[in-house]
Amino acid sequence: MSALNTLLLARLDLTPSPVVGLRELPPHTDAELSDFKRCGVLVDAGIPEEIVLEPGRSLRIKKIGANFFGIDDDEECPRPHKLTPEDVTQYRIAVPAFVARLVSLNQIEGASPASSPALACGLLLIGRKATPDGLVNVWLALALGSEPATIVGRLAQLAMDDAHARHVTIFPRWPSLSPSDLSALSEKGVHLADLDPVSLGIRWPNAVRRNSAPTAPDYALIHEGATWRIHFLGEQCTIPDKNGSLYLARILSDHRYQWTPTEVYTGNKNAVAKSSNSRTATMGDQEDGTRISQTMSAGAGRVSDQDAARIRADRQELMEALRQAQREEDAAEEARITEELDQFDETYASTLGLGNRSRSDGPEESARKNVSTQISNILNGLAKTHATIAKHIREHLSLGSAMTYTPYRGEVWTVVFPKK
Repeated sequence: MSALNTLLLARLDLTPSPVVGLRELPPHTDAELSDFKRCGVLVDAGIPEEIVLEPGRSLRIKKIGANFFGIDDDEECPRPHKLTPEDVTQYRIAVPAFVARLVSLNQIEGASPASSPALACGLLLIGRKATPDGLVNVWLALALGSEPATIVGRLAQLAMDDAHARHVTIFPRWPSLSPSDLSALSEKGVHLADLDPVSLGIRWPNAVRRNSAPTAPDYALIHEGATWRIHFLGEQCTIPDKNGSLYLARILSDHRYQWTPTEVYTGNKNAVAKSSNSRTATMGDQEDGTRISQTMSAGAGRVSDQDAARIRADRQELMEALRQAQREEDAAEEARITEELDQFDETYASTLGLGNRSRSDGPEESARKNVSTQISNILNGLAKTHATIAKHIREHLSLGSAMTYTPYRGEVWTVVFPKK
């Protein structure tokens, strides 16, 4: 199959929307052609407007009845040349199907359609590859050109766009880059590979050649008793085992799900805050297996001892954050936390024994402010020691009426909750 593969790879190297004519196919490739058509890599491109029969000579296609004719407009007296169906049959190389074939053949963890970005400046993210040192992003280069400066510039930009990840860029044909260019890109975390024209196997660089499981997940939040451990692209750190950490873990555990604040608060995806005099929200099972029924009281409502303890623990975290801001003489942070504390006290006045206070927010909004405050406190603390990790999470986290984490490059967080 090498002759047909070589033709297809050469075409992919030239244009992101490649087309091949039936007349261009190497001889004795009928079986290979059938295979590519069956798996959707080659699809009928329809009748072209013109064809190139030989270098420097193109014919404009005209159909008369059931027959096809080519007209050479460069002739002094253009006359129709009768063409066969083979002359006008063309196939388009379906890049998504070609990528799917590469992913399957080379044991790549394919990027989902929702998370895989469209072709951008000649690079297409096709998935990730497990290596001894973690996962690498795998890209397919399409029509990046033949100028070394252009190729190096684009790959250097890739490294800048996602400096915390490692990348392998697959070229349909090996580019003409100097050893110094390759070394400079490797130092930036960008490695190059090409394809075997016989098997379409990726000829991986030494850095990712062994297909072993990563020693640690690239993105993980793991409960470890008094702390949660964060794995982030080779970096590790811990955050305290507080409610904000648990809320963050719930959101990261399923980035495809739009959590409501009440669901994040309780860990139950079916939780619905019911507006009533006592503002009761019926909840379900948490990750640790316990059953809770939370009442967000606005005066006369009563809560269980377990829920009251949770609310008081949340307030204690706010108080600790306030004292920390005061110790550091951070006036802006002190003002922010004081305002959040006032809102919190107003929401849970009865539970905390602060007397009756009116409250216009419904239970869902109360839950949103509570969850948002607790997560913000955790990220503020994380930013003091690991600013890059905190910044990444904050930028891709939404804490509105729908609480979600939106992956940047299709990353999936591994979350390990407290044992039941």
